Amino acid sequence: MSTTTLHLTIDRIVLDGPTLAPAELPRMLAALESELHLLLADTHLTRVGAVDRVRAPDLSPGTASDPAALGRALARSLAHTLGGAP
Repeated sequence: MSTTTLHLTIDRIVLDGPTLAPAELPRMLAALESELHLLLADTHLTRVGAVDRVRAPDLSPGTASDPAALGRALARSLAHTLGGAP
């Protein structure tokens, strides 16, 4: 059985709507990284190569006010776009 290594680089995250205080950004980014790791750990990605842009779906009420929930929602959107999660 061979092991595949995934290298994912996110150059920029642009939020159109929710405004996070600078102190909330580390919490949002930690949740994004953690959720992505869980979602992509044991999946077979259907997309290979660079993805220019990922547009997240509209957020559910309350997500924008919770940095961790926002990070998890962004991770789910990214994983879906990459073909690694439903």
